[in-house]
Amino acid sequence: MNQICVTTRPSRDGKKTWYYFEWGKAADQRRAAGIFTYSPAKNQTQRNHNKEAEAVLEIKKSQLTIEYQSIGTGYIPSHRFKHNFLDFYKDFVETNARPGNRHLQGSLSRFREFIKRDRIAPIEVTENLCNLFRAYLQDRFTGRTPLDYFNAFKRVIRSASKEGYFRVSPASDLHASTNASLKLKDFLEADELVALIDTPNHNRDIKEAFIFCCYTGLRWCDAKTLSWSQIRLTKKGWILQTPIIQKKTGKPVEITLHSIVVSILDEKRTQVENRLGPQLLVLSGQPSGIWWRFRRKYTSISSQSIPPGRRRISWFKFSCFSFS
Repeated sequence: MNQICVTTRPSRDGKKTWYYFEWGKAADQRRAAGIFTYSPAKNQTQRNHNKEAEAVLEIKKSQLTIEYQSIGTGYIPSHRFKHNFLDFYKDFVETNARPGNRHLQGSLSRFREFIKRDRIAPIEVTENLCNLFRAYLQDRFTGRTPLDYFNAFKRVIRSASKEGYFRVSPASDLHASTNASLKLKDFLEADELVALIDTPNHNRDIKEAFIFCCYTGLRWCDAKTLSWSQIRLTKKGWILQTPIIQKKTGKPVEITLHSIVVSILDEKRTQVENRLGPQLLVLSGQPSGIWWRFRRKYTSISSQSIPPGRRRISWFKFSCFSFS
């Protein structure tokens, strides 16, 4: 690596000078320092700022030089270490965050609750502490949650070990498992669904959207993004192409729509087409403060060929909250 040089560039208005580190002309051989000075300084405050900024600039240049000189040596500069392991944990979560995956963030939140303090040194993260955290998750959560949270935690520990925080990963020999719930799941039987369909409701939009999700097995977060272009008529009947992509085939999941769902959509099309464009379902209750939520387990109808009176609706929990 060539010697690191500090280069400057004036701001657009010419009142500031921004600084950069360069060690070549190829790609990725230039980095913004994130530091500026006033040019020229107009008062004592700006002169003090320039003096402090130049000192910080020299420190950053020195740290960057040491980082590149230590590549391949196994030595990790001290300024790369975070004395509070929670800071490393937080940075790892933010860097590796993925849409729809809450395991990393959830594991960080639970770890904060477990240690009950804002600081913990890496040397305090021992195998015994990891084992106690695993037991903490097992005691408070059911299903796959303890497994997913602890695996996310182990992922952070493994990364920290590779960066030199631990000589050996303190969680490498610990294995999480699922925690079966002792509570029996509630089922919505066919006669209950029929009674729900026949029962008047003060907000018909919410009721019909709920029935739509029962017959398609979609969560509300997936249902509310649907558009009319995802529905088409085939030899098998009306088909709904969902936004859910199958991992094996890489193709979207397609659902054959029940006649009850088709009747709801026919009515919605008439109501919505002329005023809200391609939106599929409209919950007029939402703006007035009525919210609904699906809680993880959602519904599915076992077979479209079975008469409505014999169909079984399972794995569904629905709750509607009203806020003043």
